[in-house]
Amino acid sequence: MQNIRTKDQELINVLETQLQEYIVKPIPQVQLENTIETLIQHIRENSRRQERIIKVSDDCKWDKQDKALYHEGKEVILTNKERELLALLFNNTNHAIAYNTICMALWGETVDTSKQERIKTLVKQLRKKLPHNVIKNIFAFGYKIEL
Repeated sequence: MQNIRTKDQELINVLETQLQEYIVKPIPQVQLENTIETLIQHIRENSRRQERIIKVSDDCKWDKQDKALYHEGKEVILTNKERELLALLFNNTNHAIAYNTICMALWGETVDTSKQERIKTLVKQLRKKLPHNVIKNIFAFGYKIEL
């Protein structure tokens, strides 16, 4: 009876770790090769997925490909301009982006006083949706995301 419980617990552990393949010994050579190939593909997909995800904090992530912000696993609702601004900032993490560059990316125009105010408003809205102090103000220049 103890042996059955141990086997059940092993299977539960395998399911909890989201394992892609489960090998039962003895295993034929062809099945072993197929299993290894499946695992290699899984590792490659995971690597690509990790490259596109930026960890903002323990409970907040940015998906570069989908241009989506997630907090505690749930997608945060963003306006189109908020999404565009975050994409620009996250694509240039730890580098300052000038107001003029932001303005050209969002509206296709050079910066003026009203556009600079719109950028400030967007940043204010985004700061409410992001962890504290992620977007830094670079005085008289622009903004940057600092991780």
